Amino acid sequence: MLARPSPKVAIFITIIVKFPIMQIVTMVLGFVIIALEYPLPVLKGTALHRSLALRVVLLIQLSSVAVLFYQVSFPPILH
Repeated sequence: MLARPSPKVAIFITIIVKFPIMQIVTMVLGFVIIALEYPLPVLKGTALHRSLALRVVLLIQLSSVAVLFYQVSFPPILH
């Protein structure tokens, strides 16, 4: 018999399983970081491309979203 998820985690089931919002946000943030690391000629040399603070903030956001996605996807690994 399979265990049912707790009602407390219903929001995570919705944003990860029913509507893949977390996966989409992770992909978008990853593409933005790639665009900053390997910029188009239009972005080269701009303040947006040179901003280390922006990259740190984006990497922190990406890691936070990825941890939530990973934690809900593979809970047996964490226990």
